[in-house]
Amino acid sequence: MKNGKGQILVVDDNPQNLRVLGSMLKENGYRVALAENGIEAVKYAADKHPDLILLDIMMPEMDGIETCKHLKADDRTAEIPVIFITALTDTEDKLRAFNAGGVDYITKPFVLEEVMARVDVNIKRKEVEEKLKQANIELKRADKLKTQFLSLVSHELRTPVTPITAQLQMMLAGYFGEVTEKQKKSIEMVLRNTARLDRLIGDILDISKLESGAMKFVMAKADLNETVEHAVEIMESNARKKNITITLKEDKIPEIVFDKDRIAQVVINLVNNAIKFTDPGGTIDICLLNNTSYAIVKVTDNGIGIKKEDLERIFVPFEQVDSSMTRKYDGSGLGLSICKGIVASHGGEIWVESEAGKGSTFQFTLPYRRGIAEKNVKVNLFEKQVGNKLLEV
Repeated sequence: MKNGKGQILVVDDNPQNLRVLGSMLKENGYRVALAENGIEAVKYAADKHPDLILLDIMMPEMDGIETCKHLKADDRTAEIPVIFITALTDTEDKLRAFNAGGVDYITKPFVLEEVMARVDVNIKRKEVEEKLKQANIELKRADKLKTQFLSLVSHELRTPVTPITAQLQMMLAGYFGEVTEKQKKSIEMVLRNTARLDRLIGDILDISKLESGAMKFVMAKADLNETVEHAVEIMESNARKKNITITLKEDKIPEIVFDKDRIAQVVINLVNNAIKFTDPGGTIDICLLNNTSYAIVKVTDNGIGIKKEDLERIFVPFEQVDSSMTRKYDGSGLGLSICKGIVASHGGEIWVESEAGKGSTFQFTLPYRRGIAEKNVKVNLFEKQVGNKLLEV
């Protein structure tokens, strides 16, 4: 807001109205500019950007409705609130004023107290809107800095992890001399945690790339059946270790455009989660279904399930459903967020249906039309989700 309480532009072809309104506004601490017609008002507003405009409707040459339309069509003046002053009382006339972009109206003969009340309310509302707009700019700037920070830190962390892993593997292989059984167990423990750290770093990198639109997708026609089959094969050994049975049922899917590696990453992540949260002896059913306009991939387990109140937070990054569960089952808690970002970048949807103690079904769609991921679109990962409906945070 400018100096004082702000500047008001009063537009009226009646000099008496200009004097009365101008004097009253000045007495109440506003700076005032006067215009006798719409053409003057449009030019002044574009040059000086007043905080609010009081605009008479009934004026010669360019009436108030047309003047307001001109103001709203210009980016320089579109955000300036306009209060109409009119002798017209028909509902249709009032609707015309609002449709032209007015935020309020005052009927003639006007009561000065009413004019001031409406001016004060709209000035305060504009102040709030400007503060919100500035806060939004600051939030976007902070979000950009956060993404850049995560990307930079992840790269810097990953740099030493690779040689550390290589050296540990060489030690385990006896390259530096004989390794005792006790030393072997210790090295293997360090390697497991190094691999865990590397996965966490990779997840953070993926999250930052998806948020910024920097993730690259290799889009090409490919066989989705083959991609899903290979992903399931990769996870079968992990399932056998827990005595979990995996079944795959699939319709034949026509060749579609998608990134094979990224979609395989989604399937692997969903199956890995199902294995992680399913007790030994459990089952995991994977289905690939052919819809008329998209393919559906479903991963169903009979594991621990998810509480109803936690379903909307399950895909939100850095928002753990249960921190104690994360410690018990291991993982960064970012995998589902990454799945959501990859699927959304392909133009699909992902959601979960679950009940505590009765297992979960995660499923996602891939449209048969050409994917949009090749444009490297930004994806809003910070939105809550219920079923397949998204709710903005």
